[in-house]
Amino acid sequence: MAEKQTANLPANLAGPIRDLIAEFEAKETPEARCAKDADKIECLLQAREYQAQGYRLTQPWVDTMVAAVKTESGRRLAEAAVRVPVDEWWRDIVSSYGTRPAS
Repeated sequence: MAEKQTANLPANLAGPIRDLIAEFEAKETPEARCAKDADKIECLLQAREYQAQGYRLTQPWVDTMVAAVKTESGRRLAEAAVRVPVDEWWRDIVSSYGTRPAS
């Protein structure tokens, strides 16, 4: 798929992009494992948002994404995403708008 997606790019750009995609798919570097977990956590958050909207059949999706996360920090984030009510993190961020951290 990367070949097709980068086919019309200049070779000096297409090559590095293909290399990064291969690294991501291989999951052999810490960066690739982190990126793969981030992808799974994004899907998990999306499933949790659907749950909050009343979609009942999302639990297998949630369970699959939680199980797919491999790094320790990723597992902690996934556990928090399941434990914390979906809109709580957003309320915390919005309530901090206009405030400045103490220097």
